[in-house]
Amino acid sequence: MKKSTEADLAMSKAGVKISGDLLGNPLCEQDQAFLESMNALDTAMKRMDAFNQEKASADLALSTKSDQPIITAVKYPQIPFKPHSISDLLNYDPGGPFSSRV
Repeated sequence: MKKSTEADLAMSKAGVKISGDLLGNPLCEQDQAFLESMNALDTAMKRMDAFNQEKASADLALSTKSDQPIITAVKYPQIPFKPHSISDLLNYDPGGPFSSRV
């Protein structure tokens, strides 16, 4: 998992805890506007946490998938082996512009 994803996940979990603690504040019982804003904050923190958890799961799935080697089978044509003598190899002239043939 990427470090940035880990940091986002930790931050969103902390945000959920903070918003939950604020909802438990006695001021929420006294002030309706404060209660509404804390409910909105709590909802936003929970959504952000859910998004970050999905992102972390996707990152984990991608990293697990890319760590596995990709194995493909390739079939090569069967070329018969023909042994050559040393004199054949030493006297071999492939031709071409730099050939010793005249």
